This record gives sequence, structure tokens and C-alpha cells, in this order.
Amino acid sequence: MKREWCVSSPAIGSDGTVYVGSYDKKLYAINGKSGVKLWEFETGGYVNSSPAIGSDGTVYVGSDDKKLYAIKTESKGLAKSPWPMRGQNARHTGRTK
Repeated sequence: MKREWCVSSPAIGSDGTVYVGSYDKKLYAINGKSGVKLWEFETGGYVNSSPAIGSDGTVYVGSDDKKLYAIKTESKGLAKSPWPMRGQNARHTGRTK
């Protein structure tokens, strides 16, 4: 793995997985016991905000691309949520009306 700056504070899932953002525009999931990278998710900008984990296991993280991503940890892809669509789909503007 290429070395990049990790400036976000890590979040630790209930299974011990460590989630941390990096200046290479990625969120990383790392096995907390072995240190092995489990997966990575690329955003459109630096990930210097700290990830947060929802009660259903969804990881939320902001990026310098001005988007908030909701990532389902078991599928390693975007969660079904209006958040990851913001800015990509005119119908998900974040407005209530």
C-alpha cells in the first residue's frame, strides 16, 4: 500500500475493524488485530474528517469533494441513503421540499 497521510481520527467498529480517512482520497477499513487492509473506498477529495459509525454499521465520512458518504461495511459500497447522492442527482438536494 502506498503511504499517505492519515489525518482523521480513527473509528472502531463493534467487530474491531478500524476505519480511517487519508489524503489519497480514500477511506480505509483495517483489521484491528492484524493491521491488514480489508478494503478501501475512494471519494472525490481528501478524507480528513473522522468517520462515524451508525447503529446499523453504516460508516459515514465527509470528503473535501463536499459530499458526505454513507458506506455499508458488509457490502463495501454506498449505502441506500440520500447522503451519497447529494451533488450527483438533482432530486437529492438535501432540501426538505
